[in-house]
Amino acid sequence: MDADPITEITLMADYGACIWDQSFAAIWLDELGWPEALEQRIDDWERHFWLRLDEPEKFDPVYLDAEGRLIALEIKALVGADIRVIHKTFNHDLLVIDG
Repeated sequence: MDADPITEITLMADYGACIWDQSFAAIWLDELGWPEALEQRIDDWERHFWLRLDEPEKFDPVYLDAEGRLIALEIKALVGADIRVIHKTFNHDLLVIDG
């Protein structure tokens, strides 16, 4: 049985996957075939998220949200109009990326 096509992507640094589909199933970066530079940027962004526990003095939630929004915009440009892209911020706000 084939998986349902992806219609929504949520970007959030929680739980280790960073990319989630419309049913909140984790999508691993190596499954997507996205450009290596984008995958690296997402990995770096996630590492910054975990600084809040490992090295809290280096953690910056403003940077985390700003970089997450830029990554979400890059994802939106990559996936196009047919897939909804959402960025879940550090404070758990959901920002829909249109455009």
